[in-house]
Amino acid sequence: MTKRMTTRGLSLAAALFLAIVQPVASAAQGMSYPATSVRISFPPDFLIEDVVARALEATRAYEAGDEETFERVESFLADSVVFYIGDVELSGDERFDHWGRYDKTDVFWQLGRKTAYGNIKIDEAEARGVGLLEELLADGVIGLNSWLGGEYCTSSYGKLAHDEMAALVEETGTLVHDWRVATKASGAFEFREGETPLTWEEGQLLLVDPKSPFIRGHLRIVTPDGSGAYVRMDDGQTGLQPYLSSHVCFEEREDDWAISAIALRIP
Repeated sequence: MTKRMTTRGLSLAAALFLAIVQPVASAAQGMSYPATSVRISFPPDFLIEDVVARALEATRAYEAGDEETFERVESFLADSVVFYIGDVELSGDERFDHWGRYDKTDVFWQLGRKTAYGNIKIDEAEARGVGLLEELLADGVIGLNSWLGGEYCTSSYGKLAHDEMAALVEETGTLVHDWRVATKASGAFEFREGETPLTWEEGQLLLVDPKSPFIRGHLRIVTPDGSGAYVRMDDGQTGLQPYLSSHVCFEEREDDWAISAIALRIP
């Protein structure tokens, strides 16, 4: 099987930009907004966290070129897995629609095929699917997910009332995908050299500056007081999740948990 094509387009924009190390101003610098927080969930059963940790180890080994781990990755799936698809915009109903159910042996190539742009070979699709699963598992924050009928899923933080989130987007002249949920406090992050570190709490809603110059491996965050700085998001750093996220969900087996659903927000 070939190594996967990158799927980082579902989480960080892919572009090339070279910048010297100095503070960068932008149109959003100084723009303030109300401080808002959402609930952060935690798994009720440590076995879910253990399954996620072992599945991540297996997917990363596969990503590193150990193709013999494919069957091990597959072992973390339920006998069949449901796919859901959701909107990437605020539509009034941010829930997901059913997108098919597949036997575990078909999950990865179907996942890769459904998220590819154009035709793709089966082995490439499988590799892409494993890579996407790795990204979704790395998001963490496992708990009851209100967008998926209360299943235990990754990226399961709280949400605002639709009208409240829509008003925030309108008042700031932004889009919903400019907003992130801080699933880790600011102390867990490294800021770009030469910039003053920002401060935020776990669960806080933060603005990603939509007009800032792109710097690979970084996001420019603006806090409610209008302060801005670039945060490093490379080397697998997580903790700033899109407000409208994709998810991996789990079902309980006799003495373990298995991946039972994959819910994707795709443009």
